[in-house]
Amino acid sequence: MSFKVYEDKNIKVEGLNFCFMKVLVTGANGRLARVLVPGLKGFKVVLSSRDAVETRRVYGAGFKVEEVDLERVSVEGLKKLVKGVDVIVHTAGLVDFNASRERLMSVNAGVAGKLAETGKPIVFISSVSVYDGKSGFYGESKKKGEELVRRSGDYVILRVGMVYGDGFTQGFKSVIGLISKGLVFTLGDGGNHVPLVYYKDVVKTVRFVLKNFKRLKGGCFDVVFQPEPTQRECVETVADLLNVKRKPLKVSLSLARFAGGLALKGDYVRMLSEDRVYANTIKGLKLDYPLRKGLKEFLTSLKF
Repeated sequence: MSFKVYEDKNIKVEGLNFCFMKVLVTGANGRLARVLVPGLKGFKVVLSSRDAVETRRVYGAGFKVEEVDLERVSVEGLKKLVKGVDVIVHTAGLVDFNASRERLMSVNAGVAGKLAETGKPIVFISSVSVYDGKSGFYGESKKKGEELVRRSGDYVILRVGMVYGDGFTQGFKSVIGLISKGLVFTLGDGGNHVPLVYYKDVVKTVRFVLKNFKRLKGGCFDVVFQPEPTQRECVETVADLLNVKRKPLKVSLSLARFAGGLALKGDYVRMLSEDRVYANTIKGLKLDYPLRKGLKEFLTSLKF
């Protein structure tokens, strides 16, 4: 099966046309890969997933698809998989705060470590949860994955914030639904900063990193929009866009956690209510979606 090559002969990457750079995207059936791959115009893209039939259904017949279980395959098997690949973009992972430590370590750390052992340059999609000692096994597993990647050859680590947008609704849609019904509230006083990033800006960041890999290699960067909005700003912006004219009520965190099972899981109560500011962003990269612009497009996709 032939590669799908997006031609753009006016764009250069370190002196080479994009069409000469071959990129392996892992976790092709995942949410991030589904929005990332269409944004990699100018690259030869190879897709890796556990279910090649589903991958071909999602992307069509123009891509080379490698069906592989990254948890079970050996390092030697991975070396065969990445032969001829210039850069690995490792999006595969498990985001499940209820999963066991063993399972999260296997998926988020073990696989990253094996890919790193292939010696290929890698862009590792990590999470700002590595900063948070309260993120439990998930944050721990991502941090371990970073450690293993750092022991490899060339790498760039991207610590992605709370992604929102079409396809990234978990933890957001339920709150927006409540606001649309007139229940405008903040968790606590709402003064905490929320590390949001619109999904299209994540795609732009990965593309930027691939274009500038030589300059950025060995770096670890936060992928969040700056300046980070407060929770109150988020709520008020959603209410304004929905034409809901009410000032936010303050809901105690204890009440929010108690009611979490009804509309918003406890993990998301914590993520939305804690103050988290991350400023180690990539110099020279300007993201396109400030809060209002991103939320407006998001609400349109949700048909509110």
